[in-house]
Amino acid sequence: MFLMFFYKGYNTDWYGIFKPIEKLVKKQGLLLENKYALVLGAGATAETAIYTLKQFGLIPIVYNRTYENAVKLVARHPGLIVVKDLKEIFDKSADLAIILSTTPGDADLGLPDELFKHNPICFDVSITPKYTAFLKKAEKNGCKNIVYGIEMLIYQGYMQHDIFTGKPCPRKVYKAAALNYYENLLKHVSK
Repeated sequence: MFLMFFYKGYNTDWYGIFKPIEKLVKKQGLLLENKYALVLGAGATAETAIYTLKQFGLIPIVYNRTYENAVKLVARHPGLIVVKDLKEIFDKSADLAIILSTTPGDADLGLPDELFKHNPICFDVSITPKYTAFLKKAEKNGCKNIVYGIEMLIYQGYMQHDIFTGKPCPRKVYKAAALNYYENLLKHVSK
């Protein structure tokens, strides 16, 4: 007797990135199509972010401290813009709709103020610290549309619940529990 087992994997990162952006777009009537989205980082989450941002009709630009790693993404994402220096996109800053960081929360990205000039959505996938250096800089520069990493995590959880139980997630209960746990976690991490 021969038995075969099949495993099926799911990526819920895309949903965790998509839903908070969609919420802002609907709430504020933002137009994203043919605008730019700056993705900071070039790892697996950056790749998911690129895919997700394209769903909004955005043109992704990738910046990574190791330029060669960012260039590797071009093979899988035709039309992707990769920059070595952030000054290369200053001429696009008026059409920069989103800056999305997939870097560690404590990373000092040294982002120039010019990038925040036109109030892009600023999204950091990192959950600790809650107020990353990137998000602090965005707020300091007057950006109002801030998305914290915990929002991504909560939306991922909703989708994971739906997939693995086959039932709709009780979102209000789930969100309250997740935020309660998160606030307690932050108290311990900040000590």
